[in-house]
Amino acid sequence: NWPVIGGQSYNIWHSDTGSYFATIDSEIARTELQRKRSTARGRSAFAEMSEEWRMNEETLPCLHPRIVFRDVARATDTRTSIAALVPPNRVIVHNSPYLLRCSGTESDEAYLLGILCSIPYDWYCRRYVETHMTYFLQNPLPVPRPDADDPLRIRFVELAGRFAAHDDRLSEWAEEVGVDCGPIGDDAKREMIMELDAVVSLLYGLSANQLRAIYRTFHHDGTVDGEPWEERFNAVMVYYAQHGGVIE
Repeated sequence: NWPVIGGQSYNIWHSDTGSYFATIDSEIARTELQRKRSTARGRSAFAEMSEEWRMNEETLPCLHPRIVFRDVARATDTRTSIAALVPPNRVIVHNSPYLLRCSGTESDEAYLLGILCSIPYDWYCRRYVETHMTYFLQNPLPVPRPDADDPLRIRFVELAGRFAAHDDRLSEWAEEVGVDCGPIGDDAKREMIMELDAVVSLLYGLSANQLRAIYRTFHHDGTVDGEPWEERFNAVMVYYAQHGGVIE
C-alpha cells in the first residue's frame, strides 16, 4: 500500500511527518492515475505533454519525487508558503497540489523548491493569500531567473537540494542534483537556512534595508519561524555580506 498524503504529511524542509490521510493499494492507484493521465484533455497540464510521455506508465508523477504545497494557508500563520519535496510512491489529496516538472532538471526543481521555502517569497505571498494558496495566486508570484552558471544560483541549488534530500528515499534525486543525502543536524540546518535566505535575497536584488523591512513585518508578533525577527535578520546578514551584499 501507498500513503495518501495531505497537508499534515509534510512541512517546510520535512518530506514526511508520518501523518497520512489514508492508504491505497498501489496497483489500483497506478491504474487509475494512468487512466486519467492518458485521457487528459483541455486545460490539464498532462494534455500539454507528449503522447509518448503520457502513455509510458513509468513516467507517472506518483512514481517520482514531487514538489507539493499546502492549499490551506493564511497570511497570519507562522508560514504561508509551505512546500516540500515528497518521496516517490505517494498519492496526494486535492488540498496538496503538486508541481509537474514539464522540462528542466532535478537541479531546477531544487532551485524552485528553495524559492518556495524562502522568507522573501513567503513575505510576498502574504500580500495576496487569505485562506488558500491556489495555482491562480501562485502562478504570477515573482521567481528570480538567474543564468545557470550564476554563482549565487549554484550555491542556492546546493543548499536547497541538500535540505530537500534529508530522506534516503530521495537518494536518486539527490544524486542528480549533486548533493549528499541524509539527515542534517539542527545547528547545521539553521546555519544553512540563514545562508539560503541570504542568497535568495541577493537573487531577488533586495537591499539590506528592504530585507530588514521584510523581516520586521513578516509576522504580527515580531517573529520569523518563532525567532525574534531582529535576531534572525542579523544572522542572515552575516551570509548576505559574505556573498557580496552591501550592508547599508
